[in-house]
Amino acid sequence: MKKIISLIGFLIYHTSILKRLLLFLSGNRYRILYYHIVTDNVPDYYFKDKGISVKDFKNQISYFKRFYKFINIEEAITKHEKGESLKGYMTITTDDGFIENYTIIAPYLKENNIPATFYLIDKCIDNKHLMWRNKLIYIQNTLGIKESVSLAYDFAEQNSISQPKKNENIMSWSKRVFSMDQKEILTDRYWNYCKMEPIEKLLETQKPYMSSIQIKELISQGFDLGAHSLTHPYSEFLGYDELEKEINESVDQIKQKFGVKVSTFSYPFGSRPSKDMEQRYIDNNKSKIKGLVGIKSNLKTNNPLKWERDLQELDKYEASFRFFVLPLLRMTK
Repeated sequence: MKKIISLIGFLIYHTSILKRLLLFLSGNRYRILYYHIVTDNVPDYYFKDKGISVKDFKNQISYFKRFYKFINIEEAITKHEKGESLKGYMTITTDDGFIENYTIIAPYLKENNIPATFYLIDKCIDNKHLMWRNKLIYIQNTLGIKESVSLAYDFAEQNSISQPKKNENIMSWSKRVFSMDQKEILTDRYWNYCKMEPIEKLLETQKPYMSSIQIKELISQGFDLGAHSLTHPYSEFLGYDELEKEINESVDQIKQKFGVKVSTFSYPFGSRPSKDMEQRYIDNNKSKIKGLVGIKSNLKTNNPLKWERDLQELDKYEASFRFFVLPLLRMTK
């Protein structure tokens, strides 16, 4: 399937008339794109098969600029509330608050007068914390899949949790096994079990995230902020009280720290809770949250609480497939 997607993406990427046709057929709908890291050298605390090169990022934005008008999430919600059409508009977003937002993404967007919304994890700001999944991928990238899985077998036995299955790496193992209320504790234990360097040293030397000063500078340049949870959980594994805390407290913390309007939340991993739980949250927090964005396989552009985003932090051919073909597939759902 991946080869087929890449082949279709290749044809689209190199055929201008096909791109225009697909945009026309999809109705030129409002689109929300998202990224994490834009860099030519993916760091060890990030996924080596993800991230996007600086050249590819600039090429993507340059191309989109030919067909779309750019607005941030708050502006899109305002237009929606006024009953104005969002057809032909696009929003650029990023998650987690990595330093590349400040050093690479924002400067290029500012140079081209393009707004964006940066979704932040408050506890990671100023490099005070490394998100649990980034700790795990750092271990896997440092030790290799074979060694990290071997250590996970022994670690799991000592901690009375399920061991990795055959052909399962530590990322899929941890998602399956780590409960959301224990994920930070188990990750830190596993980090120490693998005899990794002190996390404080890694944060000090590599500085993965933006500082408060840098974020304030981006705000002064007109960029928008959103909340991206307290602890980056899989929302489908949370109870209601946990979900409400992850959303509301992360929104409040970003508001208080930077003194800006924050009314949108991006689900970590794009993972929404069950429909009933999400609706319960919406009903109980109508005055607090105006936008909840995920990455499910539909494009419900008529409700900001159901908006979905498209990942473009991919190989250029897979990114082309996702951007131009998925809207057509989603129209059939």
